[in-house]
Amino acid sequence: MKKKVYAGILISLGMGAAAGGLLAAGARTGAAGEGDPIPGSEPVILFDQGLGLGLDASDGSFYPMYLLAAERRTGLYVQAAPETFDGVLDETEYIRVSGDAEKIFYARDYDEETELYDFSDDTWKWEAGEYHVSLYLNGAVAEEDVVFRDMKDIRVLVVPMNTFYGEEWLGVEEVPEDITDFTMQVYPLGENDLEWNVLKQEDGGAMDLEYDINSVTGRYRIWRELSGLDDGENPYDLILGLVPRNIRTSEESLTADIAGFTFGGKTSVISLGDTCPAVTVAHEIGHCCGLGDEYENGMVSPEANRIPFGMRGRDKRSLGDMVTGECPYIISGQDGGTLGTGTLVRREQLPFDVLTGELLERDMSSFMGLSGFPREEYWTTTDIWNRMYEVLTP
Repeated sequence: MKKKVYAGILISLGMGAAAGGLLAAGARTGAAGEGDPIPGSEPVILFDQGLGLGLDASDGSFYPMYLLAAERRTGLYVQAAPETFDGVLDETEYIRVSGDAEKIFYARDYDEETELYDFSDDTWKWEAGEYHVSLYLNGAVAEEDVVFRDMKDIRVLVVPMNTFYGEEWLGVEEVPEDITDFTMQVYPLGENDLEWNVLKQEDGGAMDLEYDINSVTGRYRIWRELSGLDDGENPYDLILGLVPRNIRTSEESLTADIAGFTFGGKTSVISLGDTCPAVTVAHEIGHCCGLGDEYENGMVSPEANRIPFGMRGRDKRSLGDMVTGECPYIISGQDGGTLGTGTLVRREQLPFDVLTGELLERDMSSFMGLSGFPREEYWTTTDIWNRMYEVLTP
């Protein structure tokens, strides 16, 4: 399957401590907070492409998210109280879609714990267009008008590298096949909206860059050479160098604690030896699209994705200014939990995996937080989805 990707300016590398453009691993502390209210007892139609319910930062309540990408796997659910379920699923529970296409969806399942009817049909592709959606549920009726939009493409040049780690010559033998999966899971992208171009040498191997990546000078020279690979006629949105393992901050450092680095622009280098490089790829694309970090003293972008309550960071619009998270409903996954530093994503928001077609029944935290946590703990947030939908809409 062809994969595509989007455009922007890489502001900083951020899956870790951002000082000096370095990417550092994080640490775990704390437990997730209590869940916020969910919608009332009236049936609610939900189109789920990553998050079914967004967080209303004004009062902490949840609302249906209807910013939808065309040609993207979509969970179709109805949230309704258990008294609406008579114990039998038949043709009295259905959703009629009209407009730019017509279709009838029948309920496949009802889960009393989540109070969800599942009307999903993986054989149906939501093409770009406007749709009127009517729910008929044992006498109850609800209606919604929704729009599925084509998204812009994101173009990434991927450069596997051979380079020196001190005196040791190491290289990337192959690019993991699943390294783009997480990006597809957490951004509003259609199935062909991520263009992933792997640069290979004539012998099919990685690019030789004979600099010491454990030194600042070596890292800068690597970054400069990679930046020169851009296509002048059809520029890439991100140039991504791949190295096989984490990097030392200096030749004298005893630990390899840098998961990647940048010196600005739209060029970054990440380590395949870090906890979850697929998450780092999404993180770096996020910076290209104006997203900020979500960890203490990171480079933040409050107009795009607000940082958790009480967290402080450097405003990327004016690096001399510090910003503090002010919304009490946007909290860190580490506030009393064992999740990452980024914004808490609650299971009640119905995170949906477009790769498997399943709801993820667990709390997670924003992938714009620190690295160093298991991949399963990262997800998208309301702010991130809204920002990326705005940026990627033609």
